[in-house]
Amino acid sequence: MKILVTGATGFLGKVLVQKLLEQGEKDIRCIVRDKRKCAPLEQSALGYSDAGVEFLTGNLLSSGDVSEAMKDVNIVFHLASMLRASSSSMFLNNVVGSRNLMEAAIQFKSIKKFILISSIAIYRTHDLPNGATVNEDIPIDDCPEKRDVYTHSKLMQEELFWKNFNRFEFDFAVARPSVIYGPGGTALPARVGLQLPGLFLHLGGSNRIPITYVDNCVEALALIARHENTSGQIYNIVDDDLPTSRYYLKQYRRIVGRIRYIWIPYPMLMMLSRLNESYSRFSKGQLPAVFTPYKSSSMWKRLFYDNSKIKQLGWEPRVPTEEAMKITFQTERQSLAEAELRHK
Repeated sequence: MKILVTGATGFLGKVLVQKLLEQGEKDIRCIVRDKRKCAPLEQSALGYSDAGVEFLTGNLLSSGDVSEAMKDVNIVFHLASMLRASSSSMFLNNVVGSRNLMEAAIQFKSIKKFILISSIAIYRTHDLPNGATVNEDIPIDDCPEKRDVYTHSKLMQEELFWKNFNRFEFDFAVARPSVIYGPGGTALPARVGLQLPGLFLHLGGSNRIPITYVDNCVEALALIARHENTSGQIYNIVDDDLPTSRYYLKQYRRIVGRIRYIWIPYPMLMMLSRLNESYSRFSKGQLPAVFTPYKSSSMWKRLFYDNSKIKQLGWEPRVPTEEAMKITFQTERQSLAEAELRHK
């Protein structure tokens, strides 16, 4: 069974490749833009002498590179996604690159399963009542232009696949992870708040933040690939025992280091968002609409994300949240200390 992983050198991709090797997969191909970033994966592969990990340098925007990557492949994990870039670059890479991969999957008859890694960010949550539960039946956002560029591009990416679903001769499933965290990832995600120069805006308050530890997430992805009855299905991936935003920040400050922060309650945040949106219109964009009621309610309203569907496949978060937070924060503290030494 030959497996293709896009985005293999990214935060999630490296852990997924390691997990596949641990589970006995012996034929993995990684399409990468920069071969120099493959060192951690090459090191991981050394521990599995009977496994073959191939690194193919290429770009998903090149049809030729995509065709080369798809040869003889049976399972595709499409993780590659640009998180921060200009609007044009993000849409080009997240949408056009995905289209090239999809068209190649349709062309190559060896493909048996395709798993698209999307995001819980694409749900239409701005008009849900406070305290609502978000499961896979909640529709995706129909006003993507009111969201951030990343969410807009992920919405378009997933819609692209569903619009072509009837053309697929392979099993297709979508994983929608919550905020993925762990060593090497973002230790203070936006669901907790936003970092300004010298000040952290704590916006999550008492909300239970939807997070999944990276090791737990890749186990869910591998399970979706192994399971036979997942075609046409969507799976939220979110851990159990979720911490409140307030507790998460408290533990971060205790382990990583104390940071200055200010808590903005949700009613005040919505008031400030309305003012920001109004003045942005009045100033004709001179003051960017960083906060709008639409964005703020989508991100920081108190909601609960359901993981019962992925659990029906037999998934359980192996790493408990308390342990996962401790590992993440200790790694972050060490990383910051090493960075400080380098700058001295």
